[in-house]
Amino acid sequence: MKVLSEHDIPANKFKIIFLGFDGPGAMHAKKPLSDREGLLELTYNYPGPTPFQANTGNAGPGKGFGHICVSVNNIEDACARLESNGVKFQKVRRCCLLRVSNI
Repeated sequence: MKVLSEHDIPANKFKIIFLGFDGPGAMHAKKPLSDREGLLELTYNYPGPTPFQANTGNAGPGKGFGHICVSVNNIEDACARLESNGVKFQKVRRCCLLRVSNI
């Protein structure tokens, strides 16, 4: 993956970065972001006046955030493959949330 787009929004104290595959063999190479699948959006929030505390999304305030979403053709097969490779799940429903290691 490589950085496809970066947007710094100083007035709102954050930056958004979009990562994706863009090589010659990539399915959506050179297409606009709105016409792509498999993008990863990262958001960086500028430091505030109080010390930063990481939130993994696994517990405490903000539970449910701190995740990455991907689309797959078959969620059951994808979960089985991840689980066979030692991935732990936080929740499993129609979608699954992978457990994020503490930062």
